[in-house]
Amino acid sequence: MTFIIPILPKFGWLCMILSDLLISYTRYKQITIKMEQTPKSTFELINELIIAISHLLWPIAFLVCIYIFKSEISEILKRIKKGKILGQELELEREISEFKNATEKASESIPVFKGKTDKGVEDDIQNILSKSAEDPKIGILLLARQIEKEILEIAASTGHVSEFLGKPIRQTFELLVENNFLSKDILISVRIFWDLRNQIIHGRDVEDKNLIQVLDIGVTLLKTLKAIPHYKHFVYKKNIELYSDEKLEHIRTDVVGVIIENISPNGLEKFYQIFPTRRKDYEEGMHIAWEWSFDNVWEESWYVDPSTEQTKSAFIGSAEFVGRPIKEL
Repeated sequence: MTFIIPILPKFGWLCMILSDLLISYTRYKQITIKMEQTPKSTFELINELIIAISHLLWPIAFLVCIYIFKSEISEILKRIKKGKILGQELELEREISEFKNATEKASESIPVFKGKTDKGVEDDIQNILSKSAEDPKIGILLLARQIEKEILEIAASTGHVSEFLGKPIRQTFELLVENNFLSKDILISVRIFWDLRNQIIHGRDVEDKNLIQVLDIGVTLLKTLKAIPHYKHFVYKKNIELYSDEKLEHIRTDVVGVIIENISPNGLEKFYQIFPTRRKDYEEGMHIAWEWSFDNVWEESWYVDPSTEQTKSAFIGSAEFVGRPIKEL
């Protein structure tokens, strides 16, 4: 018995029956050999023979019953399987309904700005939908990636990005909520989406209609995240020479200036600031995080404005700007 069951783990019950048959047959053979070898204790040998035959008969009877009622047994097993699948589908539909309600509530909490439409938002969504037409699961993956990217971008605009990096995306989102950068309604929606995403990607059988529902609601969640008001920061000019005096006689050799273009949440307002940095890898137009290091601080400095060629005060005093490119987060 111990050597048969590991061979056919899916048919353990059958292995047990065959094993009992083998054991019973072995006992039967042993008893018949004893009866041939010794005439004494005949009654005991006959008794053992009867017991052995009885053990031999019940597995045979069991197999006969299975053969006779095989269609009925097959139908029962199908019903059990169908009931299990139906239960899973009902549970999934309940989660999708919760996801929809949570996302609607979250979207209602975000103010609507009358400003420029971010073309990148529509491009991202169109890419997700086109890939979903080929395979809805790929669409779910792309959607999850965009949601993660948007959460990191929001974190990058807070000035506390270093506190969030290296943590699971759900934990990052929870920290944003704890620090009052995002609402709890959005947190609930993201949690449900991530649970659904994990179930769908990691092997759970989901009907296409349910996948499309998750995608549709998930796109609404992505739009909601992108509508959360936060400034965006871009490199406008790099490697600007900084001076320690207004006459520009003493150049600072240990640092350069970077001019940052700050864009308001509605995209209508822009303003520019120059900060000291030792990073040499900035490129104009690069989207960067609002990030600082207080290990280095410079006193009042001046620079020549590249747009007007006028001498201007850069800052009265400033820590080092070290904002990482968003793509590197």
